Amino acid sequence: MKIIKCHIENFGKISDASFDFTDGCNVIYENNGWGKSTLATFIKVMFYGFDGETKKKLVEKEREIFRPWQGGVYGGQLTFEVGGHVYTMIRTFGKKESDDEFVLKDDETNITVDKFSSHIGEELFKIDSESFKRTVYISQNDCITMTTDSINAKIGNLAENTDDINNYENVDNKLKDILNSMTPRRTTGSLNKLKKNIAELTEYVKEADNIDRSIFDVNKLCEDSRVTLDNLRNDKEELTRLQKKISEQKDVQVKRDRYNSIKTEFDARKDTYEEEKKYFPNNVPEEAELRDNMNRAASLDGLARSANMYEPTAEEEIRYEKYYREEFSEGDKLEKEIHSILNLWNSRNEKKAMLNTKKMEAVNSRTFIENSKKKSSNAGKLFLVAAVLFILGIGLTFVNLYLGITVIVLGVLCGVVGIIANSNKNDNSALPDETTLIQLENDIETDEKFIVNAENEVKLFLEKYSIMYSENEVVSQLYELSNLVKDCVMIHDKISKYGSAKDKYIDEKNCVCEFVKSLGKVPSDNLAEQLREIYDKHSKVKLSYEEFLKAKRIKEEFEENENVAELMKAIDVPEDASMEDIADKLNHIHQEMEGLNENILSYRKTLDDYRLKRDDISEKEIELEKLKLEYEEGNKKYSLIEKTKEFLGVAKVSFTSKYMQPIMSGFEKYYKMISRDNADAYSIDANTKLSVNEKGLPRDISTLSTGYQDMLGVCMRMALIDAMYKEEKPCIIFDDPFVNLDENKTDGGLEFLKNIACEYQVIYFTCHKSRV
Repeated sequence: MKIIKCHIENFGKISDASFDFTDGCNVIYENNGWGKSTLATFIKVMFYGFDGETKKKLVEKEREIFRPWQGGVYGGQLTFEVGGHVYTMIRTFGKKESDDEFVLKDDETNITVDKFSSHIGEELFKIDSESFKRTVYISQNDCITMTTDSINAKIGNLAENTDDINNYENVDNKLKDILNSMTPRRTTGSLNKLKKNIAELTEYVKEADNIDRSIFDVNKLCEDSRVTLDNLRNDKEELTRLQKKISEQKDVQVKRDRYNSIKTEFDARKDTYEEEKKYFPNNVPEEAELRDNMNRAASLDGLARSANMYEPTAEEEIRYEKYYREEFSEGDKLEKEIHSILNLWNSRNEKKAMLNTKKMEAVNSRTFIENSKKKSSNAGKLFLVAAVLFILGIGLTFVNLYLGITVIVLGVLCGVVGIIANSNKNDNSALPDETTLIQLENDIETDEKFIVNAENEVKLFLEKYSIMYSENEVVSQLYELSNLVKDCVMIHDKISKYGSAKDKYIDEKNCVCEFVKSLGKVPSDNLAEQLREIYDKHSKVKLSYEEFLKAKRIKEEFEENENVAELMKAIDVPEDASMEDIADKLNHIHQEMEGLNENILSYRKTLDDYRLKRDDISEKEIELEKLKLEYEEGNKKYSLIEKTKEFLGVAKVSFTSKYMQPIMSGFEKYYKMISRDNADAYSIDANTKLSVNEKGLPRDISTLSTGYQDMLGVCMRMALIDAMYKEEKPCIIFDDPFVNLDENKTDGGLEFLKNIACEYQVIYFTCHKSRV
């Protein structure tokens, strides 16, 4: 079997990395921290999964230690060849083992196959994970090895049927644990504890005879007390019956007196109710109706005051009759109309005040425009004269130089005057032009029309309310009209409220009077006082009626609960019977019974204690018999297990001794290869434990230096691998196992690697050039 290549998606610090492997020795030489141990662990995990899955601490769980530093898919793939076939296994790892995924593909067809399961390591190498780490997989600073049941089974060609040898160590340990837990020679042994319990129980059950005698004696005392108690109980019942008769006689008398009192109270309450009810000859009014009319009567004074408060004065009535118009009924609307007319008049005044100013501005603009036209005409003429003189002067220079220059100067002067005149025209360019003047004249015409229309509208509005239009008094006339409207509306509201209050007063008073008449009474001037008197009488009638009903109910309840006829019968009681004497006798009997009850309780408690102890002894007697039987069976079991363990050890030694010599021969070969010395000082026992002879005695190799231990561990591992794999050779992983060897041993180790690479595929990790 050999590994062809692997690709790591993410594993520890390694991400997206691929590695190819060849036959022989594959050396991976990198510095510390590169990830050599991570790659070695990846190969191991691909075959066997993670170690430490059941550990509680995160630092002990490989799954957490090698979780990708950079995140991403956790896992990768590994291609290997076995039996002439090439396969690629793909693994991804989740948070826990149940989240892991495993896929196996045949490289030739790229089809998923089930040749191997997710336990591929055990199926390929025929050993478990622990045995793999003790042989094929050699991690740094962990070269020491030892055989396991799985290794023994593989060496003995029992890999396909490993239930016996694979489980030897577990069975041997279990048998040892059972013997330790049962041993009669230790205080913690179950047989020793059984023996001690049997001795204690034997002493305890000896108390049974004494307890049985005590139970008999206490039972006799308890029975005698019960007989005496029964006699006293009969005497008590007889006295209690007599006491009851005397008590019943007294109770009957009390009830007679109670009934007579109830009947007298009933008659008195009935008479009082009949007398009070006479105040209402027709009928007793309902309280709600009476209260409603009392409220009406109480409100009459308020209604009268309200009517008086709203009653208009004679002057107000005259003014109302003289000025009130239908339009005044909507006072708010009229107020808004007056306000609108007042705003219109104010706008008319504003426009009229500005009208003269606008007219003057129009006259001035018209005059200025006409003058500007005249100035423009004069400037043009001056320019024409200047041009003529300038041309004439040029011509005259040919005839008379001085005359020509004089004419030219005159032409220039005319031109200058024309320019000045034209500049004055330009300076007035900011003043109104013809278009502005026309707009101003149109505004004047619009304002004049607005003033005329506003005056006409105001005249019509004032004439509507019989007011003579006067231009200077329009504002005051409008304010007077507004005040008149408010005054008339206020008087109108007052008259309306007065009529309403007066009508309500009359209606309420009539209702109250009709109610008083319905009660058979004559209404008085002070209706509120009269109704309060009626209410007082009504309350008395109501109270007397309630008291009558209460007395009636008490009488009926008494007659319903008691047989009045029986109350009149007498009860026969002995004449010399006295409640005091009976009470004294009962008290004496009670004290005696209490004493007897306390005695009986004490006897019962004592009996309960004795019986509990006796029951416990009975249980202990049964338990004692069981313990004796259990002890006897335990002794037999203990002897049987001792012999079983002894025979099992003999069988195991017999089994392993068969391949002691092949393993020792392999060890000697590899030892000589690395150390270049003979292995005569070393020996191996039937348990494949290696020891070294020092000064005539076998010594444990743990006493040797770390370098020697590593070297011996490597040699022992290779000897085991040779013995385990006769046909298909596994790939061997070395994670720098020679780090603790000295220079000579390191050279031997490298020679060792070259030799085994001829037979095995080797993946060798190192960080030092001297070990390459």
